[in-house]
Amino acid sequence: NGVRLAPKIQLDAATNEYESAQLIMTATSAVGAYSVELADLKLQSDATKIFSKENVTVYNQKYIEITTITNSTDVPVGWYPDALLPLSSAIEYGENTIKEGENQGLWFTFFVPEGTAPGTYTGSFLITVDGKSTSIPVSLTVFDYMVSEETHSKSIFMNQWQFYYGELDSTEAMYDKYTEALKEYRLSVWELTRGFDGSQK
Repeated sequence: NGVRLAPKIQLDAATNEYESAQLIMTATSAVGAYSVELADLKLQSDATKIFSKENVTVYNQKYIEITTITNSTDVPVGWYPDALLPLSSAIEYGENTIKEGENQGLWFTFFVPEGTAPGTYTGSFLITVDGKSTSIPVSLTVFDYMVSEETHSKSIFMNQWQFYYGELDSTEAMYDKYTEALKEYRLSVWELTRGFDGSQK
């Protein structure tokens, strides 16, 4: 299984911010399993300072097949990238496989905690495909400013409580998980903050 372009992860971020990078793997033959091993990154100007691998989450790109076009667009039918599943869950479910000739996306989401020293952090992650490992160079530049905890713009994330269709779980516990996830990314919520009896929570 080859890589068409030299793989690397390179991104910039402020502190208290999430930023993501994507790698696409193309299988020239069927892949039975793949995994990712993260590592701490070191500040180039001071190797005693690190960006912890605990601040990086790897997601497996899931795809949905569109078989019918329901509006007047020229968008073709076929497979489209959709949900991001934690790679650990994909491995648990046995979904870390790739069919011959198909692509598989991996998302790497970095969270830069408040207090992270500015500068460029470098290192490498390891992707293992059917026992063969490839070292991926990683570079994260942290700017010397912070994204505010508060959102001051007037905005609302318009959605309705439809998530349970995919989760097959309409309990209030699942409802609360989605609320907390949206809050983590400073997204305003609407329907998710309403109680099941229609009252405001």
